[in-house]
Amino acid sequence: MMRITLNKRFNQKLKFHPVHEIDEYLLSVHFNGQIRIRNDEKVIMHESYGYKNLSFDPITYDTQFLSASIQKFITGIIIEQLIDEQKLNRTDRVARYIPHIASHILIEDLLLHISGLTRYKVYKDIHGLDEAVSLIEMCGATLPYHKFDYNDANFILLAKIIELVEKTPFRTVIYDRIIDKYQLEHSCFYDETYDATTGIHQYGEILIEDWHSDLDKYYGAGNMYMSLKDIDTLSQSFARYNIFNMDKTKEIVSPDRFQKQKYRSGISLRDNFLRIRGTLYAHDVVAYFNECTFIAVATNRESDLYKAEDILRQIIDTK
Repeated sequence: MMRITLNKRFNQKLKFHPVHEIDEYLLSVHFNGQIRIRNDEKVIMHESYGYKNLSFDPITYDTQFLSASIQKFITGIIIEQLIDEQKLNRTDRVARYIPHIASHILIEDLLLHISGLTRYKVYKDIHGLDEAVSLIEMCGATLPYHKFDYNDANFILLAKIIELVEKTPFRTVIYDRIIDKYQLEHSCFYDETYDATTGIHQYGEILIEDWHSDLDKYYGAGNMYMSLKDIDTLSQSFARYNIFNMDKTKEIVSPDRFQKQKYRSGISLRDNFLRIRGTLYAHDVVAYFNECTFIAVATNRESDLYKAEDILRQIIDTK
């Protein structure tokens, strides 16, 4: 059984290869994207490589990447805030808020991806949070209950629950509780971007931009753009107990139930750090962090030569 020790997990610095070696490696694989490494208060490396789009606009320090499923981390934080405020309970039945969801499914089941809901599939004629929720209701729960299955449907329903409990549009809650509160200056929703990347697909020697138009189907699950600095700021706030106190943070990352499962509330557990990742439309953004260290790699280009998490692992010095 996996045991989570907060002192070990949140206070152990990760070691990295020298910056010049990292830079040489990224250039050798023709990396397109950005990397950020911080230990304590010192930013060791924050470098951009390549272009935001096929107009060859360079990636800048504060360029916004499609953070995709990293939004689940944000949605999970807000759900946990509402639990703290006694506005809902993790053992509440989802049907209390969304009546046509199977009556045995709990809010905790959504947070852990063990609800058994039918896997979420995007349809062209579905738009906005309410229509996405209606689709999830219609598709029902056809997968095994309490068996892990990563599913956007879970966090889309959580977004709707947040909206219902707060009696406020979901994106307004995100701004009030997260973006404005933690001064995430370069984070926004998909239709508010101003310095953002476009996904670049590669087919042989041909590059094609991904002009996706269906991110309105992913509220709560993955339709925000964020800079790596903002992801660092939010991760640091969580790991240093500025969002929740130590006891509450421990409750989130090591609940009494399902200790063998690494994923919960938008976060994956690793040996001495926490992991968040989002991948969608040629974007791949991954971050490892704890109380001392933050490292993130973001790319907006598909490549046969690298994956964001492979690069991140190469950068960490395991000696």
